[in-house]
Amino acid sequence: MGLDYSYMLYFKRERLADVLMGVADISEPHHPPTQIHFPDHVLTIPLGKLLPFPEDNVYQYDDAELTFDNVLIFDEDEAIADWGHGQEIDNSVHLPPDLDYIRPLSVGYIYLTVYNDLSIYSPEIKLELKDLVLFDFGTTGTRMSLMFRNSTSIRKTFIELLRRFHGVCGLFSDEEKGEVFWLDGKEVRGFVDDIWTSPEEISRML
Repeated sequence: MGLDYSYMLYFKRERLADVLMGVADISEPHHPPTQIHFPDHVLTIPLGKLLPFPEDNVYQYDDAELTFDNVLIFDEDEAIADWGHGQEIDNSVHLPPDLDYIRPLSVGYIYLTVYNDLSIYSPEIKLELKDLVLFDFGTTGTRMSLMFRNSTSIRKTFIELLRRFHGVCGLFSDEEKGEVFWLDGKEVRGFVDDIWTSPEEISRML
């Protein structure tokens, strides 16, 4: 089996709609869009609903899982260039050669699972997790996993998503352990043996 690395970003539950729109901001638009039914409104976002039932393109906001397949946009760096599948997203821009110009590239598919009910994925669930949602950005296999690990551009993009929407915690999972790179509103560096360690427990550990 190949590698299956991922970025795990925790947000407050009340920011669910905002973060989804933030993900859409850094994604290639998908048609048809997906509808998410909230108690007081319907959120329509241009993200692709993942199997098994993509044809209805509808979720309830409190479904245990919301799953999407996305093409995300990152600034080119060496790791993305080495991966070699990124597509330049704006071919209409013709700029003179300039080392300061960084091309935005589309990278996909990246699988996003939003976990609304963390208790069924963590037997040792803590009470504090009930108010959190987890955005788990996964890869398609070994080559993309290695790009995730080595790309500073991808890390920077996810940090900006956490900063923009007041993320609680950010981890990079290599399937064996978790690298903590964001906690309590700031960049940090630490490691946990169990990727399902709660953000509150991580805060006590680091």
